[in-house]
Amino acid sequence: MKIAMFTDAYWPRINGVTVAVDTFSKALVRLGHEVMIICSQYPEAGTPRKISSKMNLSEVNRIKVLRVPSHGLFFSHEDRMAKPYRSIWVQQEVHKFDPDIIHIHSEFIMFNFGSTYAQLFRKPLVYTFHTLWEDYIPSYSHVMPHLPLFLPFLAIRIIRKFIFAQADIITAPTAKMVELLHKKWKVKQDVELLPTGIESALFKHSKVEVNVFRDVFDSLFPEVKDKKILLFSGRIAQEKNINFLLSIAPDIVQKHPEAVFVFAGNGPDYYYFQSKTENMQDYIIWTDYLDRETISLLYAASSIFLFPSLTETQGLVTIEAMMSGLPVVAIAAEGTINVMGPPIAGKDKDERPSGFLVDNNQEAFKKRVCQLLEDETLYREKSEGALAYSQNWDIAPLAQRLVQIYQKAEKTMRKIFFKENP
Repeated sequence: MKIAMFTDAYWPRINGVTVAVDTFSKALVRLGHEVMIICSQYPEAGTPRKISSKMNLSEVNRIKVLRVPSHGLFFSHEDRMAKPYRSIWVQQEVHKFDPDIIHIHSEFIMFNFGSTYAQLFRKPLVYTFHTLWEDYIPSYSHVMPHLPLFLPFLAIRIIRKFIFAQADIITAPTAKMVELLHKKWKVKQDVELLPTGIESALFKHSKVEVNVFRDVFDSLFPEVKDKKILLFSGRIAQEKNINFLLSIAPDIVQKHPEAVFVFAGNGPDYYYFQSKTENMQDYIIWTDYLDRETISLLYAASSIFLFPSLTETQGLVTIEAMMSGLPVVAIAAEGTINVMGPPIAGKDKDERPSGFLVDNNQEAFKKRVCQLLEDETLYREKSEGALAYSQNWDIAPLAQRLVQIYQKAEKTMRKIFFKENP
């Protein structure tokens, strides 16, 4: 089977959509399928930092990537949008590949490119709904202070009418999103639950590998030498609730001077937050973007994963941390709730197999972090629990499920166009 994936976000842009496209495309190649990724072109300046060189690029090189000339967005310097006038060129290049399935991960120009091709050549169209726009759009209010309050609801209506309606099958990564599409948005198309898979092998490292990495990392950031790393990984932006961690960091470090906070990532507010911590450089470190292999090694070299975000759809970085055996302390937000496991019977309501899921309360968060730093038995229990529970998101079975969805989309499309029985 040949799959053409259309997406605005792809490397070097780092976000959940990029990870989903990258992980599924590699897994599909391993299953014997061919993949072409049609994505926006990004400046080389956006390349993430690399502190290791072990990654095997054979799977990457087996995936065809078509980069479409793009322009930046005034409200987000990280993001790009393809130039619409390249439509005919895109259609010609995709037609050379001759895909069996069109899989779209975008609501913007790339959706138009992919849906137009699907209509012209009668190809099945699978659309993945990644972003809860009604929650996400307000996070840009600090960049666009006059953002109309009705804009999220307008975005929903546009997506429902012009995007959902063109898909043969829609996939969504969480059960709550599937429920939302059916009950609130009244979507009539078939909606399939398909969590974003994670390549668990990427997060398996020997002690020797981790020790070598830690030596290199310590040389680059001397403040972390001989310290326990409390790690945040993700987009450095207001919606990730970074201020929450910056507020509690001094108290935790005062009680546990062996701990340091490392923020791995970049984003629209990177320099803003960095400037706020100029007097905390001894225990707060900013790494900028890191490539996939490097961040996997940093997980393995860290002690606890901290995640205060209130706007998560999937919580992918939390899963990655868990796959590295990191206990997690997080705030109980949508995506994070889904990945940390159910409450443990007979225990406090915020205790999970993989760590602690607390209310948006600084004292509760600090308490749980300190417990993990102080109690070796508890730490070991949560580390083992995180590693075990994270296997629910291993990419291999989820990629096979995606192939089944493609096959179902082919039958659905044939039924519509050719009046065949499904």
